[in-house]
Amino acid sequence: MFILLSLSITLALTQVVKAQSASNLTLLPPLATTSGRVQGYLDTNTTSTHLQKWYGIRFAQDTSGQNRWKPPQPYTGPANNSEIFSATQFGPACMQGRADGGNGTSVQSEDCLRINVIAPLGAKDLPIYVYS
Repeated sequence: MFILLSLSITLALTQVVKAQSASNLTLLPPLATTSGRVQGYLDTNTTSTHLQKWYGIRFAQDTSGQNRWKPPQPYTGPANNSEIFSATQFGPACMQGRADGGNGTSVQSEDCLRINVIAPLGAKDLPIYVYS
């Protein structure tokens, strides 16, 4: 009983913190990318260096249905160029057969070919680190 109650309280508090942090984001101006327009946010809390973050940006089509068992197909972006993708949350993890998807998220999907970009504020001509 105690464990269940503790878990319920923890989950409730987590939802409150997520709701507060999502509403307090400093949004960055939308950027034009090959995946369409995306809008990330400025993180001033994680490190002493302010970080620009764009999460969950599609770089290829969904791998389900007719795309299953094929190489990734290019993502063409939204048909309407005025649409702006909110890149403030991680995209789904690829199907892993375990609860957290291997990356701390419980959301798993075949539509998982996404990229997260993090750069120091004002960064230019820096090396790129790719982790897969």
